Amino acid sequence: MWKIKQFFDGDFGCEELAPGEKPKVSVTLENEEGQTKSVSVEDA
Repeated sequence: MWKIKQFFDGDFGCEELAPGEKPKVSVTLENEEGQTKSVSVEDA
C-alpha cells in the first residue's frame, strides 16, 4: 500500500498561473518496502 509522505500545493502566493493553466499538486508516496515515487496532478 502506498502512503502519502509529503504533499506540496506549489502555491507561494507570489506567482500567477499562465492563462489556461490549472493548479497542480505534487505528492510523494512511499510503500512498505521503502520505495518512493512522486506524482503531480491537476487540483481542479
